[in-house]
Amino acid sequence: MEGYFVNAASLGMNYIRFTDHDNRIGYKQYPFTSFDFSKGQMMYEDYPGKTCGFDVVGEPQTDFCGDRMILSASDEGGVKLTSSGKRHTVSLLADVTLILGVHRTNGSGRVVIDIKLSQHPCICDDGTVKHQAAHMKYVLGKARDGELSLTPTADGIYNLNISKDVHLFDVGGLDNAFDTISIIAKDGASCELFHLSIERKCPAQEVLNRQRKLANEIGSRYGIKPFVTTEISAAGHHKCCYGEQVPVIDYAAHDYLVSQEDAIAHVKSHGGIFSYNHPFDSYKRIDLAEEEKPIIVMNEAEALCREKVFGASLIEVGFPAGRHGFAFRDYMKLWDTLSLAGIFITGHGDNDSHTNDTGWFGGNNFAAYIAAPSELSFPIDDSFFIESMKAGRVYSANPVYVKGNVSFECEGVPMGAILRVSEGDGMPRKMRFCADLTEPGWRLSVICNGEPTYSLPLEDTSVDFEFEVLPVQPLCFARVELYNSDGRCILMTNPIYIVRGNTFADALPPERLYEI
Repeated sequence: MEGYFVNAASLGMNYIRFTDHDNRIGYKQYPFTSFDFSKGQMMYEDYPGKTCGFDVVGEPQTDFCGDRMILSASDEGGVKLTSSGKRHTVSLLADVTLILGVHRTNGSGRVVIDIKLSQHPCICDDGTVKHQAAHMKYVLGKARDGELSLTPTADGIYNLNISKDVHLFDVGGLDNAFDTISIIAKDGASCELFHLSIERKCPAQEVLNRQRKLANEIGSRYGIKPFVTTEISAAGHHKCCYGEQVPVIDYAAHDYLVSQEDAIAHVKSHGGIFSYNHPFDSYKRIDLAEEEKPIIVMNEAEALCREKVFGASLIEVGFPAGRHGFAFRDYMKLWDTLSLAGIFITGHGDNDSHTNDTGWFGGNNFAAYIAAPSELSFPIDDSFFIESMKAGRVYSANPVYVKGNVSFECEGVPMGAILRVSEGDGMPRKMRFCADLTEPGWRLSVICNGEPTYSLPLEDTSVDFEFEVLPVQPLCFARVELYNSDGRCILMTNPIYIVRGNTFADALPPERLYEI
């Protein structure tokens, strides 16, 4: 967790939002509890489509005998736990205990039980920050510096309370997450591995409460205000929940049968909003021909139009590097198609990073920005962010490049607004985009009704660009994109819409509506 604050501070951010998978922090429908050594397989199918087991590390000798794995290495080698989707990973705030059954079968050598955690920021000699995986190493045999020796037990069972023991290692603290466990035989050691299970004692809501408390403690050291919510990951399509007042869904209380509709009702009943995340997720493991993708984009758009994006306030489309096999333009096409159909939904980008060294300074590293009046003092309450996101007063940008103020308005109405004019009003409407601290060589692109309309090479360190939109259709919209000198999108605004008369009258969100 601290690594995120380090990165956010270096990029000049004042706020950060954490959304952990709700079925990771608590009890899951298909929990990874243990590995069954009696199967005699390094890797096996745990339930349809999902596998768990061990990858080989180095060149050990491995074999199965009854209900145990035999492991030995002349020099060094072992096995590392893995599972589909890393579903065994979990925050240390969940009170994590690893129950390991292992016998060292000779008196020489060392058996190292290496607990790999999430990344931890380290300050280098030159003052730079390096993010590296934290490790807790327990040893059967002679321990070395930074390792913890285990007292042998008669039955070979070791309860490794890593949430408690993390403070014995110089690797951070409870803001870490358990990543994996490796059992490595060294210096001629051999052992029998006969049990591994992962125990989580803390229920999901308490984990979330602990995450918020710890995030606030760490954030105060960096001058950054965190908001901690969840990504609903076990009830239909993934949805980020916004609103700290929304409790975690208690899947167990519903026999792990929570529908997408149930989850959405849960969020809304507690006054929250949600984002429809990574809309092409279902295609991420499918090899698609390029000619198939435009068809899929339109099919997905039509399906989301029919469902009105399930009542989402936001949709995650800001992937400048593309995602799940689809390019940035595919996501923009999806979003623009929704806008043309009268689906007034806030588009946004975020880094969705599961590590500290990716998704911050490159890749899909968009951050969401809102327009906040200068008289609002730090910290701004979460409710203000939610109101702004619902109203579309949001732009997404690359924080490495975009540092100054940004505004986009139409005759006094802000970004995200719906400007309703009379049925016969065909007057052109003047829109204005302004940005500070731009660079020569960047390019501004105006998108009207889903099509590029204006393209302006930037030659100065700021831009103040006006253009007109003629409402020749019952609904039209315009938005702005910025590109750097490498041709990479570094900013996208939300649209300003113009509707005539009663066009989509029943679908116009009141928080966006302005009358002329």
